[in-house]
This record gives sequence, structure tokens and C-alpha cells, in this order.
Amino acid sequence: MSLLYLAETAREARTLFDREPEADVSWIALGPGALEFLDDQGIDYSIPEDFYRQEEFNEFCLALRSRLRKFCFDGDEYLLKLSSAPLSSYFLLIIPV
Repeated sequence: MSLLYLAETAREARTLFDREPEADVSWIALGPGALEFLDDQGIDYSIPEDFYRQEEFNEFCLALRSRLRKFCFDGDEYLLKLSSAPLSSYFLLIIPV
């Protein structure tokens, strides 16, 4: 069975690699940490830009960020209903301000 691993950090890449080091795996490196780890291991990988034009990728990321922002604000509104203290933990933890 062929596997697809997506990793952003070196830690994520190491964790996935350690699961089944001999497995038939296709890698997509999402960040510099993963790229460096995979390079050090001599493992071939792709990056998102191999599959999408930069403009398409940027549009997708902006749309996803907008949806994530709404999700965070909705979560914070729910927390406010549960607590008398002003909280905004979802927005501040998921999207750095």
C-alpha cells in the first residue's frame, strides 16, 4: 500500500518517518523544517507549488484563512456565552495577531 504524508515541521516529518521507515511513501513538504529533514534523509518530496500555480495557491490560502478566522470568532463568541470573563482564546491561538 502506498502512503501520502504531509509534513510542515521537521518534528512532524520525523514522527511520520519513524512510523514506517520502509513504507512506500509519497511526501509533500509544507514548510522549511520538513524540507530540511527530508533532504537530510535523502527522501524525495514534492511541495504544494508543484501542483498549483502560485496565484491559485495564494487564493486558496486566503480563502482558507478567511474561513478559519470566522471559525475562531464563532468559537470565541461561544466561549463568551459560557464565561463572564472576556476571552478570545481561539483567535489568538490559531491565528497569531
